[in-house]
Amino acid sequence: MYDFSIDDVRCLDIDDDGLVWMVDRSCLVSFNGSDLTVYDESIAFLSGDQYYTITIEDDGTKWIGTFGNGLISFDDGVWTEFNQSNSGIPGNIVSSIAIDSAGVKWIGTEAGVASFDGNEWTVFSNSNSDLPTNWIYSIAIDGNGTKWIGTDENSETCGLVSFDGNNWTMYDETNSNLLPHAVSDIAIDDMGAIWVVNSCFAEVLGGGWSRLVSFDGTTWTEYDIPIGWDSPVETDQNSHLWFWTDQGLASFDGTDMQLHNESGPSSWIYDDFHIGFDENGNKWIGAGGALSVFNEDGVILGLEERLNVGIPADYRLHQNFPNPFNPTTTISYDLTSDSDVTITVYDITGRSITTLRNSHQPAGAYNIQWNGVDDSGNPASTGVYFAQLQAGATAGGGVHYSKTIKMVILR
Repeated sequence: MYDFSIDDVRCLDIDDDGLVWMVDRSCLVSFNGSDLTVYDESIAFLSGDQYYTITIEDDGTKWIGTFGNGLISFDDGVWTEFNQSNSGIPGNIVSSIAIDSAGVKWIGTEAGVASFDGNEWTVFSNSNSDLPTNWIYSIAIDGNGTKWIGTDENSETCGLVSFDGNNWTMYDETNSNLLPHAVSDIAIDDMGAIWVVNSCFAEVLGGGWSRLVSFDGTTWTEYDIPIGWDSPVETDQNSHLWFWTDQGLASFDGTDMQLHNESGPSSWIYDDFHIGFDENGNKWIGAGGALSVFNEDGVILGLEERLNVGIPADYRLHQNFPNPFNPTTTISYDLTSDSDVTITVYDITGRSITTLRNSHQPAGAYNIQWNGVDDSGNPASTGVYFAQLQAGATAGGGVHYSKTIKMVILR
């Protein structure tokens, strides 16, 4: 372990074991929910170049794109570097990595797209394909295996093409709702719809905001949502989109947009973000030098807050993590002043199961665990439970803060 401050989370992904893997400007970081592990040039051959993106393969191999040092793979402690001097990769700036169902890596660079099957490299550029430019921003692969590629714009076309393995299709104002500007990110939902960030700059929208456009295979739809010009867009298990707007972090269900800033740290309001989803539907968000875990009931962990503990600005009961859980979960809460604190767990009928805390505590940020048993030591059965925090300031008495969260045990 190293002392570590998350300076700028460039990208993150989550492996099958639930570990969050992030690329910072100069290192690879993993986070298991309590501890950070930093991989940098002191423990690997990593050169300290700026890392740009990360994608995790089904077998757990991490593929890391760098800004100037090519592509890096990390598998069971083995590091391999692919650059223009030792491989067929066309450029050393790797901005996007997607992996198809056959395990072929599709790699976006400043000099075109490369596919890599583990042995052979195939390169596509604007000289041998219909790519409008060679600078690639994003790659996404749909359920049919078609590659959707976002590029920088040129003077005639927008930056979106698709490739089904045989045929290329360019999209412009004649066959789509896209304007002739770059496509900075692409997401594909569970219904197969393509969601595109069409990065129109100040001369189009004012202030550098982009357009959100969807394509369901037949119809193009534009949405009046001011997305950050280079905002990532991701889809969760419910096919809801998550992105950064002029008002902060937002989700969109195809009809209504919902802001989530009141539940999160201030960095969600002002900064670009990167997001990943774990198997329980929790959202892991890197933004503004912080890593947080979030679900619709609230922020369940703010790593920056845990590493830099001070007096919290507000009373807060965070969602437990993990949730669902078996057998143990952690509940985090914040006190802005010295308080008498009670934390009680209830079953779905409202019956008190156990009291986790009943004491006086000074201002600060705290964690407490529930091991899934009642006051008599009997394991609680599978089902829904509620944890209630009541906090009262010592001076004046009374309850100054009360909040309840829902927890789920899966035996």
